[in-house]
This record gives sequence, C-alpha cells and structure tokens, in this order.
Amino acid sequence: MLYFRKEREVFMELKILKLSFGSLEIARRDIPKIRGFISSNYPQYDELHNHKGDKFIYRYPLIQYKTIDGNPVIIGIEEGADILSSIENNIDFLNIFNKRIDIYEKGIFYKKFKFGVSDKLLQYKFISPWLSLNERNFIKYISCLQEEKIDILKKILIGNILSMSKRFNYTVENKLEAYINLKPCKINFKNQEMIGFKGEFLINFQIPDYMAIGKSVSRGFGTVKLVKNFDFK
Repeated sequence: MLYFRKEREVFMELKILKLSFGSLEIARRDIPKIRGFISSNYPQYDELHNHKGDKFIYRYPLIQYKTIDGNPVIIGIEEGADILSSIENNIDFLNIFNKRIDIYEKGIFYKKFKFGVSDKLLQYKFISPWLSLNERNFIKYISCLQEEKIDILKKILIGNILSMSKRFNYTVENKLEAYINLKPCKINFKNQEMIGFKGEFLINFQIPDYMAIGKSVSRGFGTVKLVKNFDFK
C-alpha cells in the first residue's frame, strides 16, 4: 500500500467509484431492497452483501448503498470500486417490491481521494443518521449526564475511524482530536426503534465524501460529507 507524507500528514489514496441513478427517487428505508436485488444477481461478489453462506462477515463494507438528495447511489471503495465497475454496465433495471423499475440515466464518477491523518481540523456533516450505539454503550449513554454523553460519542467516533482505517491497512500514527455537535434522532431499523445522531463533527482526519462510519453503513447510515477545514494555529 502506497503512503504519502506531507509535514504532519500521513495519508493514503483510496479509489472510489460513485454510481448514481439520477432519474430515480427512493426513500432511505428502501435502500436494503436495492442492496438485496443487486447482490442476489451477483452472489459471487461477497463485497456486495457481506455474507459467506448464511453467516455475516464483520468488516467495513467496501460497497455502500445510500440515498443522496433522494437519489439511490452505490459507492465502491478500492476492491469495491473494481467490482462495481465490472457490473455497472449490466444494471439496467431494479426490482423493488416485485416492481421492475427501468433505469434510463446513470452517473459514474471515479476519483482517488486522500484518506488519513490531517494537520488540519476538518468539519464534516452527517447527511444520513449515524448509528453509533450498541446495546452495551446505549445503556451507559442514556444513564449519564450530558457532558459524559458527549465524551462517549467522541470516543465512539474515533473508534469508528480507527476500525475503518484497519480495513485499508492504514495505521493511525497521530492522536485524533474530535469535537461534536450532534443531536439524537429516532430511527426505525429492522422494525426496532433506535437512536441515531444528526449534525456535524470536527476531526483531524481525511474522510472521502460519501463514505460512512458507524453501524449499518452498507445500508446508508452514517454517510459523511466535508463542510470545511481549519488550520491548526
């Protein structure tokens, strides 16, 4: 893996392919239907569904399904970009709720993005709710004071980024500093009510636009977009 070093920055480049279906509109709750349809047509690619047989593969997904401005989008990262590139020409319709939806317009965007520690604070916005809490830290979160809640979420945020980095064999050598401005929101996930978070955060780490962090990122949760960056002075 090729690393780049610039002053206090040590980063790598990730190739990312963004496949959008501009003529379609779909609710976020229906994203798993698109994921299920596409992965069932290409079962040989476990990156499309993250299953091996009946068992779920616990890893950061390299193919992520989401909605951006109401349009369905599939993001392929590294090997996921190669897989998506090899099949996108054959995706000319979707089947949702047993209804065929023909695709008349597709957008394909490919670029290499910086990924890794930054010498600047970068401000990101969650454009879809961040699912951060598991059963254990949910109980701890709801039982503590506001200041402690902020600390819990900051630690989880940094942990999410460290876990994501391991997927790309990227070692975080510098200390990560995070600042958050998040509000809880109710999410209906798999017929269960859960707490997600919307808002913005600052961190000294470069995350490519539309990659996601947290739980269920392959289903469209936790998608981030850069807002601005700040120099350390």
